[in-house]
Amino acid sequence: MGIRRLTYHIHNELKIWVTRSAVYHSLRIVDREGLEQRRKSRLNRRLFHADGPNQVWAFDGFDKLAYWGFPIHGCVDVYSRYLIWLRVGISNRDAHWPLAYYLDAIDEQATEHEGMIVSFHLIDLAIIPYKLRSDRGTETVDIYGVHKSFHSNAEFGNPMTCYVYGRSVHNQKIECYWSGFIKQWVCRWQEIFRTMAFEELWWADDPLDRIALVYIYMPILRAELIVHRRDYNSYPMRHNLQSNLPSGQPQDNYFLNEQDHSIRTDPNWTDIVRRSRLTGFDADEVFESETLDRLDAIMEDSPHGEVVTIANAGEQYLYLRECLHGQEEDLD
Repeated sequence: MGIRRLTYHIHNELKIWVTRSAVYHSLRIVDREGLEQRRKSRLNRRLFHADGPNQVWAFDGFDKLAYWGFPIHGCVDVYSRYLIWLRVGISNRDAHWPLAYYLDAIDEQATEHEGMIVSFHLIDLAIIPYKLRSDRGTETVDIYGVHKSFHSNAEFGNPMTCYVYGRSVHNQKIECYWSGFIKQWVCRWQEIFRTMAFEELWWADDPLDRIALVYIYMPILRAELIVHRRDYNSYPMRHNLQSNLPSGQPQDNYFLNEQDHSIRTDPNWTDIVRRSRLTGFDADEVFESETLDRLDAIMEDSPHGEVVTIANAGEQYLYLRECLHGQEEDLD
C-alpha cells in the first residue's frame, strides 16, 4: 500500500489524523523495500476514454492467490473507476461464479440507486451497463448469454454490441486496477502463505491442508476485500491531463454523474435467472453443508476460541489442520 492510500486508510478506517510525511517516515522503517519498488519506473499505458458511468464495465479473474485456494474476481466501471464488485470464491473457471457476481451487482446497484435521480429520472428499475468487456474464456459463457438476453428484452438495449471480447492484457482498466491491487493488498497474503508452505505447514497436494486453509482464511479475506473496495471507491483519483476520465472519488463520479449510460431493466429478471441458471448455487458458500458442520464442530473445541481473527488465524489453522490429519477423514 502506497503512502497516499495508507494515509487515507488511516484517516478513513482508523479515524486517526496523521500527516503524509509521518506515514512516509514510518514506511521507511517498516517497509523500505516496498518504497524502493514503488519508485521504479511504471508502464506507460495507452490512452483510454469513456463518456460516462455504466458505458463499459470491465471484469476479469485474478489468480495470484488461486494456488492457495483463493481466486478473486473483480469488475470496474471504466469511466469512474468505481469497483462494481471485488469477490473471492473457490473458482474462476466455473461460469456460475462470474454470473452470480454480475447478478448480485445488479441487485446492489438497484439498492444504491433507489430513490436517487440520475439523468433527471427517478430510478425505480434495475440497471445494467451499456457494454460488458472481458477476455474470452469458458467462465464467461453464462454471463455473456444473460447480459445479451437482458439487452434483448430491455426497451433501449443493444444486444448486437453489448458485449466485447478481447485479450486480458488489453482489458486496460481492470488490468490497471490489478496492478495496484497487487502492491496494496495481495503481496502481504502471498508472503503469509508462502511462509507457511516454506515451513512445511501447508502442502498444495494435501486436500486436508487445503480445506483447513480455506476454512480459516476465506472469511478474513472476504472481510478485508469489503474494506478494500470501500476504501478504493472513496479514495480521490488524481487528474490525468491525457485522459477525459474524471478526478475525485470513484463513488461520486459513478453515482452523481448526469451522463449515465445504463440500460434500465426489470429488477425481477435477476431472480428469474437465478432460478433457471443458478439453482442450488450460492456464491457465499465454500463447503458442502455436511463438511461445514464437521469443521464447525471441530472449531468449537479450539483452545484459541471459536472466533477466528487475523490475530489468531495462524494458530487456528494449525489446530484445525492437526485435528483433520488426526481424524484421518476425507472431508473433501
